[in-house]
Amino acid sequence: MLMLAVASVSSATAQDYPAVHLDTIEVRRGLMREGGLRVEHYRLTEPVPTVTVDRKDLELLPSDRVSDALARMPGVQVSGPPGEKKAFGLRGLTPDYTRVSIDGVQVPSSAGGRSFELMNVPTFLLEEASIIRNPGAENEADGIGGRISLRTRRMPTGNHLEIRGGSGGVDKIIDGRHGQFSVAGSRLFDSGFGVLGAINVDQRRISKIKDFSEFNYFGGPGGRGTIIDQREVKDIGNIDMMGQMGWGWKGGSFVAKSLYFNETVFLPNNRRDVYRRLTRELNGRELTRSTETSTLSHNALSFEQHFSPLLFLQLDASYSLANYDSRVRGRSVSNQLIATGGYLEKSKIEDKQYDLSAKATTLYQLGGEHELKYGVSLRRLERNSDRNIDSTTATGQISRTQSNIVSSTESDYAVGETLMAGFVQNRVRIGRLDLTPGLRYEQIENDLRGNGIAARREGRDLLPSFHTSYLLTDAVRLNAGVSRQLNRPQLQEIAPGITRRGQRLYEGDPNLKPARAWSYDAGLAYVTPYAFLGVNLFHREIDDVIESVEITRDRFRTRNVGNGRVRGVELEQRLNAALLGYAWLAPLTLTANQTFLDSKVYDPATGPRRFSETARFVSNWGVLWVDEATGLQLASSLSWITPRTILSYQGSGSLLYKKLRTNYFWDARIEKAIDANMSFYASVENILGQARDEFEAVPAGISRVARIETGRTFMIGTRGRF
Repeated sequence: MLMLAVASVSSATAQDYPAVHLDTIEVRRGLMREGGLRVEHYRLTEPVPTVTVDRKDLELLPSDRVSDALARMPGVQVSGPPGEKKAFGLRGLTPDYTRVSIDGVQVPSSAGGRSFELMNVPTFLLEEASIIRNPGAENEADGIGGRISLRTRRMPTGNHLEIRGGSGGVDKIIDGRHGQFSVAGSRLFDSGFGVLGAINVDQRRISKIKDFSEFNYFGGPGGRGTIIDQREVKDIGNIDMMGQMGWGWKGGSFVAKSLYFNETVFLPNNRRDVYRRLTRELNGRELTRSTETSTLSHNALSFEQHFSPLLFLQLDASYSLANYDSRVRGRSVSNQLIATGGYLEKSKIEDKQYDLSAKATTLYQLGGEHELKYGVSLRRLERNSDRNIDSTTATGQISRTQSNIVSSTESDYAVGETLMAGFVQNRVRIGRLDLTPGLRYEQIENDLRGNGIAARREGRDLLPSFHTSYLLTDAVRLNAGVSRQLNRPQLQEIAPGITRRGQRLYEGDPNLKPARAWSYDAGLAYVTPYAFLGVNLFHREIDDVIESVEITRDRFRTRNVGNGRVRGVELEQRLNAALLGYAWLAPLTLTANQTFLDSKVYDPATGPRRFSETARFVSNWGVLWVDEATGLQLASSLSWITPRTILSYQGSGSLLYKKLRTNYFWDARIEKAIDANMSFYASVENILGQARDEFEAVPAGISRVARIETGRTFMIGTRGRF
């Protein structure tokens, strides 16, 4: 994607091709700001429904990782306790229905899914983050819930240096285990050549206290269930880097970019104590120690050229390498605190991905202004997964059993995937009316090997889309859209054999079908410098819903559970106090969004039910004070998610019922300029110390109550811009 700075290094380019290069062709215009105010003008111009936060918004609230920022956007449901926002469900669907792209490429995720985990991406390296609610033909169709589009930093239009450093703690201001250091710099040369580099280092600790109360009618003396006390400590370290260089010339540019994300999670000594429920007698103890490392390196080349003011060509090529390495050592201890044995497990997953694409844009007049886009793309993804597990004796000696050999073999698999796509999309502007019909074709082939089984899958989809909008006034826009979408199964879900992720085992099924849907959206946007109001209605009719069903404790089987639908209403508000006519209130802005959700899965095994972990209501509320004259920024946000339920079939007529109770989290941040270049900041997440409460029941007389606590997180630091 052409960077703003590279676009501006040649003044002749801007003069010769102003309308095409800077207005019509540029895919993301970003947010406009007037006097420091956020003005959502893109809501009046984007051809498809989109919601975006830019760099200034990312800096206002505690948002060290992308997952922190997205949790406050409309229609987003977070899966995970406070401080560990790993996965996101969009618009009433589970995280499996969400896809993530970085600079236009859906990067691989060796963690298991098709979406790169957003906790691995720092906001310091980002320019903006968007949710594409209903894609056009130029967007990939995979991801029925929506697509999260991340854009990395653009080079400023001059030399630039930014340094940030801070320290913090959990339930105390500084505990020595939380810190961050970031630096970014860029240089533009008179020859039209520019470079940018950035590095971000984070360290943090997440301490989860899990208390389970399990009730049943078994267990002998002191039985009728168990009390489980679990302590899980994670030391997480991230090292993230990016570098890019670009050349600009009259009418074109060439950009080379490299990204590297590395996250290491160390669990030093986790403990799980099991007590008899009535007598509180210790029944056993499990100790685990593990290290997980996830890395992604992404290298991309982009060439752009205007052959005339009416014809634009973009060529992109990239190579991505993702790795996941895990080493877990577990030990079992009797109620007499005597070691009885254990296990040693090593896992490695590697993804290699190659992407090529070509896209052209042609402008012409024929009964209106036409912006015709057309292009092709090719992606090749290769995954190899290897797992080895051994038993250990009470003294720690390794002993490989026949069961270990079988478990290790059935967990090894290899997947090759080739995706070919082509599209044509024509945006027509006739006065205030905007019409964007499009057609996309996607063909996919999979070669699967695992557990002594070889299989092949193929799929072809013709995916039409149509979006339209009408400007009622210069500030009010009506829009509507319909598109055909799909949701491909995750690679481990179609691979023969069994995949292990932490304590969970997933059985693969090569015959699993992709989910397909018709997606409908309609909305209204009102945009002025001091107010934004948005309403968006959506509906998804989904065939062959894909869900992972827990058949026994921590063992999952993925299946097509039936057809379903999800629908809802998204409301957004942003009001600046300057509307009241008092100049001293101009720095004050109130923000809010609310999402009302309704879903249904027609599952023959359970009967009609909601999608798993779907809340009925999600909302976010914010108060911002941004005073550029004094250099003071104050921000506070409150997120609210109503209860979510999971109902799944476990086999043999048994149903699992699980409920996640209401969550609400309050965050705040302050930043004050010390002088023209330096500022001080402080933030706190989860001010109220909220925990995640769960209830679980099955018909066999077993019920479990769990409470997961992570505490409050503080951070203080300084920032310099030069």
